[in-house]
Amino acid sequence: MSLPVDLDIHATSLRGYTYFRVPSKLLNVMNDNEKEETPSVWSGLPHAGEQNETDNWERVMVSINGVADSSVIISGRAGEAVGKTSYLHAVISPHNSTPLDASARGPADVVEETTMSSEPGLPSLLLTAMCWAVVYFATLVVFWKLLCVLWHKWNLRCTSDPASGLSHLPLPPGDFGLPFVGETLLWLAQGGKFNSIRRQKYGNVFKTNVIGVPMVRVTGHELVKQILSSEHDKVTTIWPTAVRNIIGENALSNSTGADHSHKRKLTQKVFTRSALNSYIPMVREKCVQLLKELGQVDEPTIFASMQRLTVSTMCTLSGVNVKSSEEFDELYTTFRDLADNVMCIPLNIPFFAYNKALQARKKMLKLLHTHVQEKRQSLMEMSQTGNGPSTDELDAFSIMQLENLKYQERCQARANINNNNVDVKESLPKNGENDAPNTPMSDIAMKETILELFFAGYSTTASVITSTMLELSRHPEIFRNLEDELLRFGHMRESSSKDEEPFEELDLAKLHEMPYLDQVVKETLRCHPAILGAFRRARKTFQLGDYRVPKGWTMVYNIRDTHDYESGGLNEFNPDRFAKKTDNRENKFKYIPFGCGPRNCPGQEFARMVIKLVVVEMIRRFKGWELTGQNPPVMRAIPTLRPADGMPVKLFPRKRAGFV
Repeated sequence: MSLPVDLDIHATSLRGYTYFRVPSKLLNVMNDNEKEETPSVWSGLPHAGEQNETDNWERVMVSINGVADSSVIISGRAGEAVGKTSYLHAVISPHNSTPLDASARGPADVVEETTMSSEPGLPSLLLTAMCWAVVYFATLVVFWKLLCVLWHKWNLRCTSDPASGLSHLPLPPGDFGLPFVGETLLWLAQGGKFNSIRRQKYGNVFKTNVIGVPMVRVTGHELVKQILSSEHDKVTTIWPTAVRNIIGENALSNSTGADHSHKRKLTQKVFTRSALNSYIPMVREKCVQLLKELGQVDEPTIFASMQRLTVSTMCTLSGVNVKSSEEFDELYTTFRDLADNVMCIPLNIPFFAYNKALQARKKMLKLLHTHVQEKRQSLMEMSQTGNGPSTDELDAFSIMQLENLKYQERCQARANINNNNVDVKESLPKNGENDAPNTPMSDIAMKETILELFFAGYSTTASVITSTMLELSRHPEIFRNLEDELLRFGHMRESSSKDEEPFEELDLAKLHEMPYLDQVVKETLRCHPAILGAFRRARKTFQLGDYRVPKGWTMVYNIRDTHDYESGGLNEFNPDRFAKKTDNRENKFKYIPFGCGPRNCPGQEFARMVIKLVVVEMIRRFKGWELTGQNPPVMRAIPTLRPADGMPVKLFPRKRAGFV
């Protein structure tokens, strides 16, 4: 048998065993030798392929004379790691299979000592790890891309509506965001900037996905008019799932059709002019009490203070009898948990915002349940005796309850007529879209309506009062103009005055006769509306501007951005812009702090009244105030506009309240 010569056979001695590293081109020779079953130059080696407790063959990639080659490591122990040791490069002739050791080196022998390991080296491990990392990353990228495609298709699942005849129109531009969460995280983080950033990129109409809902956001009075003028035809009300479940399906804001009309009529009874006048002494008393307390605090936090004021006001307005300060603190804390978490992802998991709000709702309804029963019993007794107070002397809940009882009597009378007189029955209106329902408001509907009144007063009114104080601290000249107006109308006096007679009680007429006060409040509502926008749902596919809004999609008309857009981006605080008389029809959809159309805020006059009363009393009792926290404060817009730090201030009391 002829064998190639001058081949490197690597041999290592370790732990009493000899290890041979044999070039792969000799394996065939070894295998052939085994088949012949004759002694050979390789008789000192284990047979190729033999596996037992003492022998082990392992095919690896090694370097032979600097060239990578596939070789065999033959070890004396099966599966045992060789570890790091030294080995010899030796030139072995085909007639001598014994590996050279150090003592057998001759002048012609090429001997080199180095280090080896039967385990993979560090570069090999790094290369393997990098390969797996690349595979893992590539798999994630492919999976993510697939998920994004499926998310996009899911958002577009209901956009096809050939019957509408509008399939040729494109959907609004925009982005649905990340799978499952859409752009919700950006919406929460960016607040009021969320819409303005995308409006600059896409225009006044764009699509997005917030809280898992595909929606179109709209800015500008022409587009807003198209939406709000289409109530009950192209659009209907819709609020996010969390809002509906927390405030209640039976609340006015979540009602539609005949149910909404009936509840709105009941609610409007609460905010008639005579009713508003009857609320003023109560609101003023609460306000004066709070301002006295604030005057004794070094740096009161305005937003939290105004929230407490509005909750206290709403308790009195709705007739909720709070018997102690401890009971009020518990009610306030409970309602704050509800209102502050109303805009959230509807995941009912312990410690999540949605779960926290639902627990607060349960507590509030339990409190209101006792209140409803007591009020109902009292009103029924007064109705039977005929000795009840006039409507002007009743709280909001009593007014609604009394009107509801009257409506119940009318429903019963109509039912009796329907059962006994066919002619009259046919002449009565059918219970259709615009007709009143055949049943009065249920207990749960009554409680949720009161809960909604609490929410409206707590969040929006406190927000606007805080924003007004912020602007007055920035503009001392506007503060002085208000001061002069109060002096001119006799609601303040010069410090030199000896007149000790009490000031006249304020009423709606006196509040309305001060035009500059009205301008300041209007400008605050323009620059700092409490809520960013309101929700609607498309009842059918329709055209909005140059785009198609699919049936079932949610729309949000943006209040603050519409104000900003209609002012040409000149958003400086300037009450004089409301000094001129303008055509209300022209500006109807340009100025919408309380919405517009048949679903505008029914309590907007009450909110304006409270804001004006607080501003008047603040000026009468303080020479001014300055911000002690961030200036200007960082503003958060969700769920309502408010300063992130609550706006702590330093108040400067007057020597005598009402005297300059």
